[in-house]
Amino acid sequence: MYTGIRKLECWRYPLLWMGLMMGMGIKQAPAQASQAPSGVVWIQDSALTRLVNIHRQYNFFANRYHKGYRVQVISTDDRDRANQVRAYLLQRFPQYRAYLQYHAPYFRVRIGDFLSEADAIPLRDSLRAVFPSGVFIVPDMIDAEALLPDNH
Repeated sequence: MYTGIRKLECWRYPLLWMGLMMGMGIKQAPAQASQAPSGVVWIQDSALTRLVNIHRQYNFFANRYHKGYRVQVISTDDRDRANQVRAYLLQRFPQYRAYLQYHAPYFRVRIGDFLSEADAIPLRDSLRAVFPSGVFIVPDMIDAEALLPDNH
């Protein structure tokens, strides 16, 4: 008989199980009720919401590369010029990672790892002061590890 409720299979979700076992600040809290536009009342315990958020974060960082955005500073066929620009970016903006990519016949220098285009706008604007032409926000596969806060 199907009851509509599925047991949590802890062996499939080790991070969730660890979160439950270690406490992770999950305490019994009152259930929250919300009403959908269709009139259905949805009652959900806040601990479940926290577990789902932990699970989402775990899955995000379990996959290292994601669709995101970078700021492209230069696209040139001169490898030495591309390396000079990358070195300059690493000195001037040490908080961001700079990337040198080769797509024949051009070397592209890109900087930063951003989940949204809006997050990249301040960096693009500051780079336009140094490089007056050719600074664009471009879609790219970004490194999720670069988004983690430093543990230094």
